[in-house]
Amino acid sequence: MKSPFLIFFSILLSQVHLIGIAEDLPLSARIAEIKSRSRAHENRIAALLSKPAIPPQNYEILENKRTIPLEGSIPVPPTNSEIPYIPLPEFYDSKENLSFDNEQESSTKAGSPKEALVPTSTSSSDSSIMDDNIDDAYADLYQSETSLRSTGYYFGPLVGVIIPDDGALRDSGSSIQPYTAENGYVIGFQLGKDFGTVRVEGEYSYMAFDGSDNISVGANNFLARIVLETELNDAFELRAGMAMGVGFIGIDGGSSGEPSDVGFAYDFLLGGGYNFNENWSLCFDYKYYLSAANDNYDRVKAHMLLLSANFQL
Repeated sequence: MKSPFLIFFSILLSQVHLIGIAEDLPLSARIAEIKSRSRAHENRIAALLSKPAIPPQNYEILENKRTIPLEGSIPVPPTNSEIPYIPLPEFYDSKENLSFDNEQESSTKAGSPKEALVPTSTSSSDSSIMDDNIDDAYADLYQSETSLRSTGYYFGPLVGVIIPDDGALRDSGSSIQPYTAENGYVIGFQLGKDFGTVRVEGEYSYMAFDGSDNISVGANNFLARIVLETELNDAFELRAGMAMGVGFIGIDGGSSGEPSDVGFAYDFLLGGGYNFNENWSLCFDYKYYLSAANDNYDRVKAHMLLLSANFQL
């Protein structure tokens, strides 16, 4: 305790000495001043040390071990073991069926609510009609009708008979050789896409028929067709369309040799279809076919009756 005091006293003495030198005070006056300050400092320290010590404090948070009863704090609704009865709505065709028994009404006022509002008289015919109506309503609500018509890409073959018009051949001398055409046949296939009410398809077909004077006519046709359709019901539909493309026509026999050429060809379609299911359908069509005329032969014209099948891809 004394050595810190001596260190403090020596520091203070040096400061006072420096101050005294600066102020030119005598040494005895400086020492007296230092002693008075030292005594005053000692008195303050003694006064502080004479005070009682501060008792230690406990700052820990005490745990609340009290138990609060929860039973009376939250109100519990009264329980009712009996479930209230809600009567089902009844449907009647006339107001006569809504008659109720007066005695039963009076008894239900004092009795259970399950017996209230119960019709007393309904005929068997009315109940059967009501059951049928309810069944029909549920069928309309939950049973969705599935259409046999399916959209998308399809592919199918075609076959048919042709009834060509009579024609004529020409040679370089401007002589005309008419011929009488006989019935022939046509085969091919088609590939297209069904958009619902419109079909766009491509078709390849080969048609051939014979004529008088040993004349035979054949044509390879590449056509692009658009077809408009309307549904009569889920299975049947009507269709009409038009096709355009090119035809490679070759003719054998005749006095003018064997003329052949490539020219414009087109046809008109009218028919109907039947959808067996969502995957395939059958079409019966009538077509009127025409090709472009040539210097060596007249244009080829024919009526066609075709049967085609379409398979969904």
